[in-house]
Amino acid sequence: IYRMNYRDSFDNPLEAEHIINSGAIAGASLPVGLSLINDCGNWKGIMASIGNHKVQILDFGNSILNNPTVQDEYLFEGVQKPYRISVVREQSSYYAIVANQLLPFSIINFGNLEGDTPHLIDNLDFPQLNDFEIIKVSGQKVVYGISRRSSFVVKNTFAADCGQNI
Repeated sequence: IYRMNYRDSFDNPLEAEHIINSGAIAGASLPVGLSLINDCGNWKGIMASIGNHKVQILDFGNSILNNPTVQDEYLFEGVQKPYRISVVREQSSYYAIVANQLLPFSIINFGNLEGDTPHLIDNLDFPQLNDFEIIKVSGQKVVYGISRRSSFVVKNTFAADCGQNI
């Protein structure tokens, strides 16, 4: 993981001392997606690797400037060749939305990230997406994405919590 420190402005030039490499992440293989979250003062990263289909939870501790350690790693049947991941919080649970090269997008319920067993939410009817964005609007969770099979923008709306059947 590379960290670029622009200090107080993106207008600042980057020099070698402002680019920090955390080193290789154990168990990762061609990591392509990373989503960072702050959980009650502790920084976590959820990372997806296209090479081995793994999804990993990284722990940065109380500072995003720390080098991360691997907290946990998982393989899910519905995550194949992931290339984009985004994490959202809903009440006390974290959900990762994952774009896959070969399958529809996936939703993983990570629970509270500490001791809960993550599980994949059934996604057989979800479309394959090139890219996506997650928003909350009027109490609903909406995934907007660009279809892999056409030039259409696709919208999936979840009126209930992500982990519930709709």
